[in-house]
Amino acid sequence: MVKTVGVEFHQFDEVPEEIALAEGEGYLSLAHWRNAHTRFFTPFLKQWKITDLNKEQVVTEFYEVVYK
Repeated sequence: MVKTVGVEFHQFDEVPEEIALAEGEGYLSLAHWRNAHTRFFTPFLKQWKITDLNKEQVVTEFYEVVYK
């Protein structure tokens, strides 16, 4: 079980490095995080009618494990 301890909203091109590093998954820098997420989401942009990923909102949820 997890408990949400915080939520942050950022425009994709304004995501701070702290978010990228907190996400983990091998992201060694903000540039690496942006590159990986751009590659992942690009195939879906047309379907979602998104013309500029950089202007889309990113929602980051911070949580802690309260029970295993």
